[in-house]
Amino acid sequence: MTSRVDYRGELKKHRAALALLLAEREDVEVKIARLKKKVAAFAELCDEGEAVDPAIDLDLGGLTDVCKTAMRASRKEWMTIAEIQKTVEELGFPLEQYKAPAASITTTVNRLADSEEVEVDRRLGESVKYKWVGKRPVDAMLFRVKARGLSVAIPKTEEAIGTPPSLENAYERSLKGKK
Repeated sequence: MTSRVDYRGELKKHRAALALLLAEREDVEVKIARLKKKVAAFAELCDEGEAVDPAIDLDLGGLTDVCKTAMRASRKEWMTIAEIQKTVEELGFPLEQYKAPAASITTTVNRLADSEEVEVDRRLGESVKYKWVGKRPVDAMLFRVKARGLSVAIPKTEEAIGTPPSLENAYERSLKGKK
């Protein structure tokens, strides 16, 4: 006797678990960004410059990554390009390599806005401001999970990886039906 698996139920459960893990990852990224900012500030105060503990990765990546880090690290909800640039400099990113750093940052942040990771506030007579929102699909999934009042258990690794037994033999079962 074979047991039936509720694929839709499993799909909903695993989507909800994924949404929670992605939200947790975003929270961790914000904490990492804020700590990178603090470490950079203390390194500057201690005149350490590039002398960093090799166990700690302060690699800021490229301009896109450092702009994300700057916006995540900010305690302000909305930032101007000048504020993002100041934070990028405080993080120790080599902006001197750019002929027009503010223009490069503006282009980068606008691309993040195009990908909906950043919101833009363009009020007449004010500086354009940007707000880090992260990846929208995560927010949308979490909203649906919370709105439905679902409780989510994160599946164990061995459950999350691999093919469910009911699918493993689907091909073999389909062959039996054709004989």
